[in-house]
Amino acid sequence: MNNAISSAVGTKDDLKHYIALGCLPFDPSLSTYATSNEPIADWVELLHADLPDEVKLILGNDIAALLEAFWIRLFLHRPQTSADLSSSIVRVFLLPEDWGRRFIDRKQQKLKLRLRSLLPQIDISLDTWNGKYNNANAVYFDPWAQAEQSSLFYLFNKLQSPAPAPERIKSRYTRRAVEDLLESVASHNNHEEQSFIGLKTKLYPYQARSASVMIQREEAPQLQLDPRLEVRHSPDGKQYFFGARDGSFLQEPQFYETNRGGILAETMGLGKTIICLAVILATKGHMPHIPPAYQTPPKIRDRVGSLADMAASIIGRNAIPGRALLEHFEASEGIDLGKLKLALERNIACYEIPAEIPRMNRNTTVPPPRPLVMCHGTIIVVPRNLLHQWQNEIRKHVRKGSLKILVMDSAPRRAPKTKALQIDEEEMELKSELPSATDLLKYDVIIFTRNRFEQEMESPINYYDRRSGTNTPVVCACPFIGLSSVRDCRCKANEGYGSPLKKLHWLRIIIDEGHSFSSSVSNAVQVAKQLTAERRWVVSGTPAKNLVGVEVDLSTLHDSGTNTVALREQAVERMKNFSRDDESTKAAKALGLLASHFLMVSKFRTLFRFVRSPLISISFADSSSLSRSAHGVILLPRVD
Repeated sequence: MNNAISSAVGTKDDLKHYIALGCLPFDPSLSTYATSNEPIADWVELLHADLPDEVKLILGNDIAALLEAFWIRLFLHRPQTSADLSSSIVRVFLLPEDWGRRFIDRKQQKLKLRLRSLLPQIDISLDTWNGKYNNANAVYFDPWAQAEQSSLFYLFNKLQSPAPAPERIKSRYTRRAVEDLLESVASHNNHEEQSFIGLKTKLYPYQARSASVMIQREEAPQLQLDPRLEVRHSPDGKQYFFGARDGSFLQEPQFYETNRGGILAETMGLGKTIICLAVILATKGHMPHIPPAYQTPPKIRDRVGSLADMAASIIGRNAIPGRALLEHFEASEGIDLGKLKLALERNIACYEIPAEIPRMNRNTTVPPPRPLVMCHGTIIVVPRNLLHQWQNEIRKHVRKGSLKILVMDSAPRRAPKTKALQIDEEEMELKSELPSATDLLKYDVIIFTRNRFEQEMESPINYYDRRSGTNTPVVCACPFIGLSSVRDCRCKANEGYGSPLKKLHWLRIIIDEGHSFSSSVSNAVQVAKQLTAERRWVVSGTPAKNLVGVEVDLSTLHDSGTNTVALREQAVERMKNFSRDDESTKAAKALGLLASHFLMVSKFRTLFRFVRSPLISISFADSSSLSRSAHGVILLPRVD
């Protein structure tokens, strides 16, 4: 082998970058073909260049091809005594895909297929690895993932109860918000009717914990092992990672960052609305972060800016909740900080997403980048029949003036549009036509009915594509949003409809009864995918069909003398085993699509694609991967 490959695969004694896969027993002895300068060596390496044709024939085409390509290294066991030379044992060391990729091609499909066909023949037992082969005690490598025998219902109801850990949150503002939530329900406050700031109603402890964990997941996402990988151990005791889907082997784990959100799968009647309102109030005025890929140096001003403008610019670029802090100082100190608030509005943070470069030809026009302005607002999408319930819950639980709320509903067909705007007694503005992007920045919450939300679907040709496709540029004289370079376009010069929602980078979007968002073809899902939101939540008591908390089934059996904890455990255990019926596979499919299409967790969808395979059912998803992924996405509140 040449020097480059030698440095990649290592020397005979350097196997630290290899995975000790197992052993291959051969009935015809290979000891007579082994050559070594060390007569007392127990294991002798078999090099492809030194092997005679007879040995290659015994090894087989698959092993010979993998050995020649340096994918594997073989070591023949040579007993020190000639007691039994009728068979041979060959150790197999595999080069993982995360090592030596620069010099050794690991994408050859033919070699991958050869490796797959070889895996079931490898004995991974410790005795064989130590040179003592016994066919009766052989344990062969399993190329499939460990089978999951537990039902999705069982895993769902075995999710850990929310346990917030404020010390894991790096942002001091978010950490303080979580601590305030938890302190509002602390034991020393039980004798007082003290509620969280902005709420009329005192939270239950489980509600405060659920809201705190939601905020923690939003601000401090955790690194999680890729659910397509499972942990395995080689015969020498070392750990490696195996991907059953593509047969990949890795020496180091691959992590991905969990999404900033998830599925709030609370049981009906436990207060999903007040939990969401507590999250919104606790993070009122918090700003989303500019994605690191689009972070640019500070804009060079035409002239020296004022100290207030420069400070406001830094606050916006670093997602510091400046307006919330100023309002807190105003309330506590009784001073007017209106000028500083105006400085924050003028210096609102923004960034640009470069357009994808199309295939170039002489008529190609490169589209302009897509500008986005940072927005602290939360979008809530609710079914039409639940709109009044949300309004009533807000009136019941939220103090007047704590949140500025806009309610968007479709205009009645027979009513004139001039009557669409109303102001109710709780300062919730009701509109049918969406305001401009500048006006949307003023609201803390924007509630859409699903039908009205679907109307924000763009015309078939994208707004920016239309604008860039014209030969003569369209001159827009609309004002800019603050001091940003984003125009608050209200003119009709551009063809097509560009929703103002898509000009802003929202803090959060919440979908109530969002289990229907598993479909990828509905307009509501398409609009939600087109919006830029840092945090995404689905609120549903049934994330998938028949996937409910066991408390729902126990509610009809509740009795003051019944041990509900024991009853719950018995009910969960009765439904532990996985059922291969169509309803179970459809539920798994719906949950995976919901996580993929709305929460944008592509790896979660891939995992559930294995689960719903009609041929192998659940055997592609191992227990730890499935439960680990569900725990990273689903939040299931439980009453104390």
